[in-house]
Amino acid sequence: VNAEVKTTNHKKGKIVLHFDTPETFEYLLKQLGIDYQA
Repeated sequence: VNAEVKTTNHKKGKIVLHFDTPETFEYLLKQLGIDYQA
């Protein structure tokens, strides 16, 4: 899993995550306590 933070300006920051597999994505969301519906 690759993660990079893009800052367009000083006020807002955008986090871009690149996942190898959707399963990894769902697993991370579950760890964060987020229910993900594909």
